[in-house]
Amino acid sequence: MLDFDSISTIITDLDGTLVELKIEYEKARRESIVMLMEIYPFPRDFFSNTDTISQLYEKSLEILRNKEHETIIKEITDKLVKIANKYELDAAKKTNLFPGVLSSLKKIRNLKKEILLLTVNGEESVNYIIKRFKIQDYFAHIFNRDMMFNFKQHPNLLLESLKEINIEPEKALVIGDSVFDIHCGKFIKAKTVGITSGMSSYDQLQKSGADYIIDTFPQLFKLFRIDPQD
Repeated sequence: MLDFDSISTIITDLDGTLVELKIEYEKARRESIVMLMEIYPFPRDFFSNTDTISQLYEKSLEILRNKEHETIIKEITDKLVKIANKYELDAAKKTNLFPGVLSSLKKIRNLKKEILLLTVNGEESVNYIIKRFKIQDYFAHIFNRDMMFNFKQHPNLLLESLKEINIEPEKALVIGDSVFDIHCGKFIKAKTVGITSGMSSYDQLQKSGADYIIDTFPQLFKLFRIDPQD
């Protein structure tokens, strides 16, 4: 069990943890690949029909970086972000908070713990969600995709950013549904909680090194031996 007094900050993911964004990934992927092939003559079948937008971007850079196509890279970056934003916002308009999330956020705040939102979703969809469900006031700080991209490339930036806002990583608890969330938490030496309501299975979260694994956000309180209804 977790020592409640040892945790000062809860760092939570958004999609798969607080809400479920049912993004039309196949449509987003097709639109992205068509755009990429129009901009640059990538090899035939270079992109896979299972690639995420992030993977499409990384694959593009494998070729373009070597050829020093800075202008093309910027164009691709801007257009991929625009496509991602469009599909994320559409999904945000149809989503709901997972059961018990709102009451849990209220309880965390009442228990005087600071909450940070750390998400790979874009600013537009994130702002839409937190305003729609009126949860913006629960988060002391929000890091969206632009910052997360930098964190993925240079994880030490996450550590530096937390220190800049006076967050002690070793007193933080990171909760998320992906292996990436757990790896971020491990990197900053925080306690980590994997949640099975999103993209990763129990086994995947366990293999990633999650300190604890739960099925729903309210179960977080069981780790502290606190009744979520109190």
